[in-house]
Amino acid sequence: MSPRSSKNCSNKMKRSLITLLLLALCCLAQGQEGRLKSGPVLQGEVIPESRLVETLVKGHDIEDLGLTLFHSVRFTATPEELATVSRLVLEDASGALTRRTVLSGGLLQSAFLQTSRSGYLAFQSKPSGSGQYAVILVYMEGHVTEKQLRQMFGKN
Repeated sequence: MSPRSSKNCSNKMKRSLITLLLLALCCLAQGQEGRLKSGPVLQGEVIPESRLVETLVKGHDIEDLGLTLFHSVRFTATPEELATVSRLVLEDASGALTRRTVLSGGLLQSAFLQTSRSGYLAFQSKPSGSGQYAVILVYMEGHVTEKQLRQMFGKN
C-alpha cells in the first residue's frame, strides 16, 4: 500500500467516525423528550395536531433562561383524553428524579417533574366548561434549578 492510499483510507475513516459521532449526538439531543411516556402528546400523536397550539423554542432565544429547549402544547381535552394524558404524565412521574403532583377527584390537576439531569416536564389541567379541560404540557431542557423554573412561571 502506497503512503498516499494509506492517507486516503485514514481520511475516509476519520470522516466516517465524525459522521457517526454527529448522528449519535443528534439522537442523544432528541432522545430525552422521545423517551418520555408523554412524548407522543408533544408530538401530536395522542391529540390531533389540528387541535394543538404548539410552541417550540431552541437555542439562543432561551439561553439567558438557562434552557436549551422549550416545547409546549396546549389543547382542550375531553375527560377521556385528559385521563389518557394524565396516565402518561403519571407514568413519567414514576421514573422521575423529583416530582410534585396534584390530583383532584381522581384527575391529575398539575405536575412538575425532573425527568433527567437536565429535563423537566410540567403539566396543568383546568375545567374549561362543557365538560372539557384546558390542558398544557411543557417539556424543557437546560441547566436550571427548580427555584429558577418556578420564578420563570411566577410560582414563587
